[in-house]
Amino acid sequence: MSISRLGFIAFIFLSLINPAFSQYSYTINADIVALAVPPDSGAFFEAFLTNNGNSTDTYRVAKTTNMPDGWFSVICIDSLCLLDSGQVALEPGDSASIRPDLFPQNVPGDGEATVTITPQNNPDDVKTILFRAVSGYPVIVINQGDIENQYWSYYNDALTGLGVGFNYWDRGFSTYRSGDLLNFETIILYSGDQLDSVFTDSEILSLMEFISGGGNSIITGQGIASYLEGDSVLEDFLGVEYIDSYSGTMAVTGTADDPIGDGLSFAIEGGNGADNQVAPAIIAPVYNSPPVLEYLSGGIAAVRHVHNNSKSVFMAFGFEAISSDLNRRELLSRSFDWLSQSTSVDDGQFLIPDKIAIITNYPNPFNATTTIKLTSEFNSISEGEIEIYNQLGRLVRNLVLKTGHDSVVWDGRDYTGHRVSSGRYYYKLKSQTFNSDYHSMTLLK
Repeated sequence: MSISRLGFIAFIFLSLINPAFSQYSYTINADIVALAVPPDSGAFFEAFLTNNGNSTDTYRVAKTTNMPDGWFSVICIDSLCLLDSGQVALEPGDSASIRPDLFPQNVPGDGEATVTITPQNNPDDVKTILFRAVSGYPVIVINQGDIENQYWSYYNDALTGLGVGFNYWDRGFSTYRSGDLLNFETIILYSGDQLDSVFTDSEILSLMEFISGGGNSIITGQGIASYLEGDSVLEDFLGVEYIDSYSGTMAVTGTADDPIGDGLSFAIEGGNGADNQVAPAIIAPVYNSPPVLEYLSGGIAAVRHVHNNSKSVFMAFGFEAISSDLNRRELLSRSFDWLSQSTSVDDGQFLIPDKIAIITNYPNPFNATTTIKLTSEFNSISEGEIEIYNQLGRLVRNLVLKTGHDSVVWDGRDYTGHRVSSGRYYYKLKSQTFNSDYHSMTLLK
């Protein structure tokens, strides 16, 4: 697969070890952040070392790395940058900036830098920070809930067997936030055994943003549909409705004449699969999204969907449970083939109009009411709706925009007439003639 959009995502995870010995106390503060920069640049992290004790202390700062060949890394203490280690003396209350910089130098892969802080006054009071960066591929695999990393090999082997280059993101290092996924063309997201708390609010919004931006996705996991039941991301963005859990024969068959499913048939237990399915889901297609796979005992197991220029394949079971590595590879290969095709209306599939309208709201932030307005060139739309979502991705209000009108007022109330809480909300236009991207507005009380 050619690399047409090189992405670079870097993220850090802070772990504090043995924070005792308060007489020589010190702290390290580091945001759990994500950076998206070109792979010919670098990942620039920053932590702050602060002496909270009552006497001057000298701290040894050492860096070790686990990086692909060709990557380069330095450790900077304030303005001094070193290859591996250095030291800094701090008076009580003083701080120093600790920055491990990672430079992929256009070499794709994943890299880590571990920084260890050792105080001279008490060398047993050691603290460690792990920085991790991924760079260079258009495809990223997101481990959404495989806490013990039991199922990673099933995805690695299938992708490697197809010759697909990819990066890997374990959300145990960091959750992802707005903008973190936008430098990738395709995400493969799996949830393993996770049945609850599958997504954070920011991850749902990031996923909606990725899909709105035209990114493609393969989403698979036994707990995802049930967890997202009622969220707009499931129906409006992925074309899926959760129906029930499935407890029949653990086998699926492909939907006839479907470009992905036709002719496929496999078990989702036993064989050389993960054999971990305790709650696969029965789903239904929304917006005429074609079914891809069906359970042998009845019910749809997978659908494909087009949302504007974005395409998705949603599997309501864990891909890792497919009992044959050949079937895993074939299903993934066909999914990639379909995702790579140009977006078009096929099999009666629903497409939101591709004419993009421009909308704004004023005032923003607002208290009590705000006016959502289209630019003048779009004021001849047929009747449409302004959809308003909260930070959980749940639809809280539909406002009817009548034919010939270019604005509508939102009074900060939901469907029940109750005023919604303060915070950020997202809105978009949906009509037969025009569509819009998502925009944000902030309600203040």
